[in-house]
Amino acid sequence: MNSVSDEIKINNESDVNENTDIYKDLLLIKVMPIDEIMKFIYEINTLDDYMVWFKTNKEKPINTQKRVLDCYLSIYGYDLLSINDDILEVFQKLINNFWHYQLVNKTGLNNIDNIMLKDLIMKYHETHKDRWKNIELHTDTFKLFLFNKLKKIS
Repeated sequence: MNSVSDEIKINNESDVNENTDIYKDLLLIKVMPIDEIMKFIYEINTLDDYMVWFKTNKEKPINTQKRVLDCYLSIYGYDLLSINDDILEVFQKLINNFWHYQLVNKTGLNNIDNIMLKDLIMKYHETHKDRWKNIELHTDTFKLFLFNKLKKIS
């Protein structure tokens, strides 16, 4: 993942030195596999833990939710059979907070309903399944897929 946590605030470089716990944690995270990061930071160990996390952390910063969603998709997305409402909500937040301007400008659409979004996520899954494990950030790749598909529809 590109950043470790939105919730860690550092005022300047002198706040982080080799003797601080945060510095050690950040170094450790740079070399840890995604599933270990999720266990270490968020105490997420299973698919069920992700579902509980999405349900109980709706107020977390959107970048944190995006990061957890990317980890979830990287670890469990290959076998994705369906999308629940909590995950749809994170995708809707991404669309509304980060992609809305592009959505309107590129497609003329102001929003995407959950039925269409769920369908597009499943089509994304089908289209990218053969290279799923090689995609680093599924939300970024999904964004490109989403705009491509919506341009054809509109």
